[in-house]
Amino acid sequence: MLRGIRRATEGKGIDLRDSTLLAFGGAGPLHAAELAKELGIKEVLVPPLAGMFSALGILLSSVRLDFGKTLSAEWHSETRQVVNRVLDRFKEKALKSFKRQGLNIRDTVFRPFLDLRYKGQTFYLTISYDKNADMAERFRQVFGNRYGYTMEIDHTVEVVNVRLSAIVPREEIFLPGVKNVSPLPPVTQRTVLLSSGSALVPIYRREDLWRSFFAQGPVVIEDDGCTLFVPSECEVSVEVNGCLRVTVG
Repeated sequence: MLRGIRRATEGKGIDLRDSTLLAFGGAGPLHAAELAKELGIKEVLVPPLAGMFSALGILLSSVRLDFGKTLSAEWHSETRQVVNRVLDRFKEKALKSFKRQGLNIRDTVFRPFLDLRYKGQTFYLTISYDKNADMAERFRQVFGNRYGYTMEIDHTVEVVNVRLSAIVPREEIFLPGVKNVSPLPPVTQRTVLLSSGSALVPIYRREDLWRSFFAQGPVVIEDDGCTLFVPSECEVSVEVNGCLRVTVG
């Protein structure tokens, strides 16, 4: 787990010491605080429904259809007309598909893109398309920002592919917050094997936690689908939005 996090962050020049670790999934909250300590991260957040977080993401994610067509044509006014016709066909297909799925097409968002390159190149840049913009000039600006140089102004720009993303957003839902106000005792105590030896640790149910809840580790909080372990020298509290905040010592 440490190697995976480091490859995705430190390997790209990201300083983790100013980051917050978001812990979810069946095993994420169990290991998160100790991973954060090893990485120099001072804070861990465990969202509501953490054990089902990925499934929740699928339910909340927008429905998206992606279309693409290869053109391989020089960019000029006639190519613009061809691009517009292709995009119109894509939009028609997208709306028909969304209707078949019983979705509300009123809020559909269309995001058109062009894959552009200088003639003779083997790679391209994907750039947002505007039917009123000079896409050749827009490509030159993006290319210059990316690579630090541009070709001569008369160097031909080619359209490789026309793309369209059609998106229907999902309805917003509200995650459960913290309802309890009065403190409740731990449901039980359990012997847990720590790096320093075994210890009797209080066990809480997440649904029983209250708004002013605060505890010092070691402590275990059991949730539907996952378990949060708070090691020694760490503290855990509850946010108003239902997140559990672990301060790593």
